[in-house]
Amino acid sequence: MLENVDRLIRSPAKQPGRDFSIILRCLYEKGYAVEWRVINAAEYGYAQRRRRTFIIAYHDQTEIFRNFAEVVCVQGLKSMHKHIMENGILAKAFPVQSHSRSYVENWIDELEYADISTVSRNQRVYLYNAGVMMNGRIYSVGVTPQRIEATPLKDMLETGPVDEHYFLRTEDMPRWTYSKGAKREKNGSGEMAVSIVFRGQRSISGIVGQALKNDADLRIPGGPDFSCRTGPDDWSPTGADSN
Repeated sequence: MLENVDRLIRSPAKQPGRDFSIILRCLYEKGYAVEWRVINAAEYGYAQRRRRTFIIAYHDQTEIFRNFAEVVCVQGLKSMHKHIMENGILAKAFPVQSHSRSYVENWIDELEYADISTVSRNQRVYLYNAGVMMNGRIYSVGVTPQRIEATPLKDMLETGPVDEHYFLRTEDMPRWTYSKGAKREKNGSGEMAVSIVFRGQRSISGIVGQALKNDADLRIPGGPDFSCRTGPDDWSPTGADSN
């Protein structure tokens, strides 16, 4: 199973479908059949609008591949359409209620494109939010989900007593302060973990000997200031306290 952003199936803008076709061709060459869907979490009961492309691939040594290949060989596009609407893994997990009237049929096998570089140069196809690929043959159609009303966040809030282990105890504060605060101590390699300020910019955590590669001002909280002139081996205290 793979997942990525929803626009993957139609990228790049100047050559729609190229990137996704390359993915399909790679999986085809490795012996996989593929089904995909763009799924919005909000349409299946979750309190978040999040559209992602999900790819389910099954190898030719699996039973699901062999069964699908056999029915496609006999029924063609009809079986591919039914796989999207009813029989596929994604259709069973995320049911759909209807489909668009238009569809796309395309090929990415060796008879159409000699290799992946040829796919990259020449493939251009408008893919819909659902589709399948079997033996290099692509079928894609737009589907409408069987929508489940989202549960608002307010309905997920706990209203009863909250267990004590969710609270920070007073006796734990020193440990939290140490863990989250600035430190001046050596790590396992003997280098000192510090905070580094580059010319007055935002402080970042770093390791002396790794981060001080250019001229920089070094300031350790509660300690002296340092200057680095040439590199990690040339830094010295500039403050009054050099210990």
